[in-house]
Amino acid sequence: MLALVGAVFFLIAAIVILVHDPVQANDLLKTVGFILLAIQLAGFGYAYRAFETLGLVAALLFLIALILELTSYPATTDTVLTTIGFIFVAVFMAGVGPRTVRRP
Repeated sequence: MLALVGAVFFLIAAIVILVHDPVQANDLLKTVGFILLAIQLAGFGYAYRAFETLGLVAALLFLIALILELTSYPATTDTVLTTIGFIFVAVFMAGVGPRTVRRP
């Protein structure tokens, strides 16, 4: 339930980003990725061949945001490192990687 509340807040943040500064596509992509991860945490993830689809889509959105940050904007170190961290979390939530590290 709390994850769905988080998804609603991320949706509100995405709308605010679109209204105030539609040029910041990287922030919008990250916010949509957070919405997908929150929905997956709430238990509404879709499994596709043992991978959680929403986590994979979120990782792809974070990767696109990282590419935008490196090519279009004057990327700072903290922004780039944070986005890379988001990619790793999304990939982990998708079930990709070593299974011995992940606890049930």
